[in-house]
Amino acid sequence: VSVSVSVSVSVSVSVSVSVSVSVSVSVSVSVSVSVSVSVSVMRLRT
Repeated sequence: VSVSVSVSVSVSVSVSVSVSVSVSVSVSVSVSVSVSVSVSVMRLRT
């Protein structure tokens, strides 16, 4: 019983880590997209 409990805890921890990594990646992608859009807008104005 103690072994099964420790395994379930380790699985839940790995899932939460993967979720946080995917969230940080999506945030960085959205920031890079917004930066590229603002740069293209500045070029159009000039």
